[in-house]
Amino acid sequence: MRMRRSVVKGGIVINAKPVFIIAVIDLIGEGKIQRNEIYFDDVLKEKYAELHSLLLPQVPITPCYRPFYHLTSDDFWHIRWRQKVEANSLTEKRLRDNAYYAGFDNALWDVLQDAEVREYYKKEIIRFFLTSDKN
Repeated sequence: MRMRRSVVKGGIVINAKPVFIIAVIDLIGEGKIQRNEIYFDDVLKEKYAELHSLLLPQVPITPCYRPFYHLTSDDFWHIRWRQKVEANSLTEKRLRDNAYYAGFDNALWDVLQDAEVREYYKKEIIRFFLTSDKN
């Protein structure tokens, strides 16, 4: 719940990271991610787009490569690089060409193997970041 989120002009908070994490959690539950190696691929992009339209239907979508990359500013997500890409030169193609995969800290990966924990995290992420109900 400590994910850093961008704030753009007008004080609008960008919720791409929470939606992205829910997408990854769903793909783990569906068996499409079986190792702590999350690849930037079409399966991930499609799940992210699907969830974005469901959870934030009135908000323009942030391209999937941005939360994939910018989650590295949060201490639980790490990218294994072929060659590091700087944020100011980031494009989807550069990410695809230069990142092997990303993954969670091992401890977080381990707890996400439990279906009940995944469901709990998803609900808490939605409650904390995507709704006004924070009680």
